[in-house]
Amino acid sequence: MYYTLGKHDLVAMVETPNDEAIASILYNTGSFGNVHTETLRAFTTSEAASLIVKLP
Repeated sequence: MYYTLGKHDLVAMVETPNDEAIASILYNTGSFGNVHTETLRAFTTSEAASLIVKLP
């Protein structure tokens, strides 16, 4: 977890078994009304490379 300056107060990097797992956690957290989240899907260099080679 990193505390940040600017638009966001902190950034947490988490790894879950799938997108549905983190979505469930974030929906529950957001239901309290005082937390707003933004998610980003990150790719490792090798994951991105395998996607890029498939481009037409």
